[in-house]
Amino acid sequence: MQEHYRLVGHVAFTRLARDARVVAISTRWSERDPMGWIIREQQGWDVLHLPAVSEGGADPLARPLGAPLWESQFPLPALQSIRTAVGNQVWQCLYQGNPTASLGSVFRREWFRHYQQLPASFSKIIQSWDTAFKIGAANDFSVCTTWGVTDAAFYLLSMWRDRVEFPDLKKQVALQAEQWKPHAILVEDKASGQSLIQELKTATSFPVLPIKVDKDKETRASAVTAFFEAGKVLFPEGAPWLADLEDELAGFPGAVHDDIVDSVSQALNYLRGTSGVLGWIEYLKNVALGLFQHPEPKEPSPRDELVGKLASLRFELKTRSIEPPTPGQFFRDVVRPPCPSCKAVCVQRIGSMWRCGQCGGQWWHDAAIRPGAPPSRDDLLSGRFCITTRRW
Repeated sequence: MQEHYRLVGHVAFTRLARDARVVAISTRWSERDPMGWIIREQQGWDVLHLPAVSEGGADPLARPLGAPLWESQFPLPALQSIRTAVGNQVWQCLYQGNPTASLGSVFRREWFRHYQQLPASFSKIIQSWDTAFKIGAANDFSVCTTWGVTDAAFYLLSMWRDRVEFPDLKKQVALQAEQWKPHAILVEDKASGQSLIQELKTATSFPVLPIKVDKDKETRASAVTAFFEAGKVLFPEGAPWLADLEDELAGFPGAVHDDIVDSVSQALNYLRGTSGVLGWIEYLKNVALGLFQHPEPKEPSPRDELVGKLASLRFELKTRSIEPPTPGQFFRDVVRPPCPSCKAVCVQRIGSMWRCGQCGGQWWHDAAIRPGAPPSRDDLLSGRFCITTRRW
């Protein structure tokens, strides 16, 4: 697709004479097609949108709702048969010229709710940032959405969206924070957001919360659709950026940009974790679908059985006021014989043998010095090596 953009922008447009006029006629295929690039990135174009079936409103030909574009060749029954044959996605894109409507599969427009008046107070206010540091026309936007939270719903209070470099982004974060005084500022902890997080934590006292991303964009967005479906997400009616917001949500995941979706899903996923409402919704859905199952009991291992028996024995001894012996008590009353070689008493029982801590000699509990034991200190000092030596 980038090759098509270069062909139009670098080849076709550069050959135009001064004051030339261009008429571009095309079927829409997606928001990334050349016609979408012209409408989105170029200035001074007048768009004439003629859907196969009128959608009412500001129709260029003043057709009533549902009227066909070329009735003599494609009457309404024929168009309805085509729509049934190709499916709604292809119909919206190729026949109605609405690639955004054909691409959306996560958020439905009928789920969007609006408010005209804010509640008296909010339990908390949060801001959600999706950041990008480049300003080229083909690059992503930086987006901040500000949310007010009540027990009944989540109110979108403001949205800022622009392509800025890092210094301007820091200034905008400060401006948004000073304006709304949020309880938390969510910043995605990724490559473009890590520098911003470090700068804000070092130089400001804003309540910045790094958000680790462990799932893909579509999974994160799907996790909050229950809020939209339940009517708990409210947008301000008449906001200048409302159309961009709803178009990007409705076009996700096939739209050109998804920065607004990332900011919205990040905020609602954070609020979902703090409220716990969606967890109950998902639990009830799983129960209804038969997906929730209690874990199967596991067979106890031999070690678990032994631990259980020891615990039962200790409990029984304690109930009978009998203290279980400690490991050291088994050896306290043992008579320690002196070393047969050096007569030292610092001996230690090792299995069925004794070992002298003074000379290193070893012997069986009922025998003399074991043949092959290392020489004693006296032997070494006197030069007598009457005992066979070896390294232990």
